[in-house]
Amino acid sequence: MMSSSPEAELAESLTNEVTCPICLELYRDPVRLECEHNFCRSCISKYWLRGGEEGSAPEGQSQAFTCPQCREIFPQLQLRTNRLLCNIVERVRKLRVDSWGTASASPPEGSGAAERGTPAGFCAKHGERLKVYCQDEQVAICVVCAVSRDHKDHSMAPIQEALQECKERFESVLTEFEEQKEKIRTVHSKHERELSDLKDSAASLERGICSQVEELLQFLEAEKRVLCSQLQADLRRLEQQREGALSAAQQEVTHLQQDVTSLQGRLAREGLEEDGQEVGDAPALIKETVPLLLSPRLKRGVREPEAVSEQLHRGLYQGPLQYMLWKKLRAIIKPAPCTVTLDPASASPHLTLSDDLTSARYSYTPQQLLTPEPTNQETRFDICACVLASEGFTSGRHYWEVDVGGHPDWDIGVAMETAGREGWVILSPENGYWTFGHQDCSLVGIYLDYEGGQLSFYSAVDMRHLHTFIEAQFEEALYPFFYPSADSSGKPLRIMNPQV
Repeated sequence: MMSSSPEAELAESLTNEVTCPICLELYRDPVRLECEHNFCRSCISKYWLRGGEEGSAPEGQSQAFTCPQCREIFPQLQLRTNRLLCNIVERVRKLRVDSWGTASASPPEGSGAAERGTPAGFCAKHGERLKVYCQDEQVAICVVCAVSRDHKDHSMAPIQEALQECKERFESVLTEFEEQKEKIRTVHSKHERELSDLKDSAASLERGICSQVEELLQFLEAEKRVLCSQLQADLRRLEQQREGALSAAQQEVTHLQQDVTSLQGRLAREGLEEDGQEVGDAPALIKETVPLLLSPRLKRGVREPEAVSEQLHRGLYQGPLQYMLWKKLRAIIKPAPCTVTLDPASASPHLTLSDDLTSARYSYTPQQLLTPEPTNQETRFDICACVLASEGFTSGRHYWEVDVGGHPDWDIGVAMETAGREGWVILSPENGYWTFGHQDCSLVGIYLDYEGGQLSFYSAVDMRHLHTFIEAQFEEALYPFFYPSADSSGKPLRIMNPQV
């Protein structure tokens, strides 16, 4: 057993000296009797009040007070506070606290240790210092408990060693916790970067959407201005025609009105009297009036304005206007559908190609090839019924559409120029094939962005998105790839090239 510290031993020895013999605890308000024995004031008072055997006087004598220790009898009660002992008790209390610390648990009720006030760090049962840790029951015990029947078969260790192991385990857990916090911080930083990249990507895509849609809107706005301007020009031209005809008729009416007014004035001034006598120069008036009456303009009268039959060109301004604009839109659409034809030199013998090299059908029996065998046999698919396009792409953006037929067992996409074609071909990016298929979709559009590393597939009927490869590494020429349905009686796979 390890020896206690000097402070603890001193506190333990002094404790016995300042312990009340009645309550077995440190003195509380100690008093000294005439016999020089000391007791707690409350303890000795209760002892005498009980009138016990020791405190009873002999029969016939007055009440006497007896010392519980030496049995000396005192004729009268004289309790004097022992101030020196009070100071010593306080010093011992402080020394106990400094040496043993605060109590971690109270002794069980009814035990002798509880009655004696066992200090913290000591066994409540044996009064020994707690120096052993029982790992089975996870409790601190003294060396006496360690050899008792209750603990002898348990796994034990010195309490300092157990404490050190606990500290080491805590340090290990703390280190692991710090590592976990660092991992969380790393993941958090990664998520923040990814979120920032997502926002940047979304902003870039939004700018692209706005740019492309704005380009179409500007085109449509320009077409609208041209049509509306032409319509207004035609309207002004037809208005001017009608206004010119009306103006000519109005001028003719004006001239005739002037002639008629002049003649009326002359006739009014050169009239006849009631008695029939001539007044004025009648012959001259007649001579002047006859030519006017015989003039063609007066005899003809006012001619009606010439009719203008030309109307606004409804065939130009009212018709399949949206379709006409859509036809014009094809000239600015980027990328516009490109023309793709099949390469007979790459076609499998189990494919039948059309004369225009735009469709392919599966054949159970090998077919006569459209071209002689290439010098390099690796250019042809020998087992898999596949074929490539003649046109390859090394840059830019491209779009083409394929009618894959009525069965879902098809694959289309792109293949690298050096992708393997012998034997059974595994369609994967690792092997140089970016393909999509086996979907219930008859008309498929393929979009390739070479520099952007993107290959997307759409339902060409309503442009519904089907699948996309992103962040692909395209480092050589890519050729459109086709694998038609294995149903030879079904509809062939056909490339839907734009009409020239």
